[in-house]
Amino acid sequence: MHSFLKEKNHFFSKIKEILPFFVLLYPALTFISISLAEIVLFSGLLLYLLLVLTKKSSFEYPKFFLPLLFYAGFSIISAFFSYLPLISFFTLKDLFLILSVPFIYSVLKEKRENLEKIEYYFFYAVLISSLYSLSQFVAFVVKKISSPRSYGFESHYMTQAGLMMIIALYSLSFILNLKKKASYRIYTIFILSSLSLLLTLTRSAWLGFFIAVFILLIMKKPVFVSILLFSVIIILIISPSPIKQRLNSFLNFKDITFQNRIVMIKKGIRMIKDNPFWGVGPGMVRYAYTVPRYKVKKREELHSHLHNNFIQIWAARGGFALLSWLFFIVVAFYELIKLKPEDSFFKGLRDSGIFIFLAFLIAGFFEFNFGDSEVLMLLFFFLTLPFLYRNDIVK
Repeated sequence: MHSFLKEKNHFFSKIKEILPFFVLLYPALTFISISLAEIVLFSGLLLYLLLVLTKKSSFEYPKFFLPLLFYAGFSIISAFFSYLPLISFFTLKDLFLILSVPFIYSVLKEKRENLEKIEYYFFYAVLISSLYSLSQFVAFVVKKISSPRSYGFESHYMTQAGLMMIIALYSLSFILNLKKKASYRIYTIFILSSLSLLLTLTRSAWLGFFIAVFILLIMKKPVFVSILLFSVIIILIISPSPIKQRLNSFLNFKDITFQNRIVMIKKGIRMIKDNPFWGVGPGMVRYAYTVPRYKVKKREELHSHLHNNFIQIWAARGGFALLSWLFFIVVAFYELIKLKPEDSFFKGLRDSGIFIFLAFLIAGFFEFNFGDSEVLMLLFFFLTLPFLYRNDIVK
């Protein structure tokens, strides 16, 4: 009996030893393969839940996790009122990503050295993804494709843009906060991810990134604001024509994508008026899009979502889910701003959390990035890390 208990404890201790590897690997893998990232995440989650159920690990989380649980609950209720409940319930598999928050928090809270390994994982992932993205853009330009939008290993250029926006802000936050000079890996991550973001030609992510960087520089290094503005001017002058055209289209209100978004907002509002509390159902916007009563103009492009987080959540999952999501935003920002770490490493984590979330929300006015699994994985990862700041982990 004694030997059995000893072997059992040894087994659980081995699981605890390898769990940080799972937590650090899966967000890096989002740049290479969503399938691999999901396999690693859910394998790690199962091992972690095994430890929790056997009382070998705690189930801890930052405060913003609770509003996410309400969001999940109201999303499930919304599925019952859906046009096609079975499809809606299948769509809700993305809610499992919310469990990554206590997974990250509980596993990484023990040792600071686990947190300091983050840059190593992301360095190689961003390097591989960025080089591939650059080769795509060059190939597209050579073949004279009209819209050469690089998407790296992702299924869509907007996903690539969201990932690169997040990791670029993470690295910049550390560059501006670390008392000693940041490692070459952090600088490389920032340069390559910023370039890859540019090559996606995704204006929503560009806008979120620019505003977040502008405010971050004003707060940390005001002298660098002029460098940011100068960089934008240089990009306008020397960049290839596809990038110039995309930048110039910011103020072109006759642009087809701008007009499409107006149509989507009008459609969403009509769906909301019909279903204010529970929405049309998770995953049902693509079906409701073709309903005649929601038609805005004679000829419309078919879209699976409404390219706006706020309109999409309300139209699909209802007003209660939207309120929970807004509460999540308020709690996350409030708790992040309330953090006052003295340690420069955790200042970098706190600032990255604040400005990644800010950029994400700004981009979310023009795309449904809260429905993008890869982007959500990375967002929850960097939102959770700042709350690991504690006296015993700082030392």
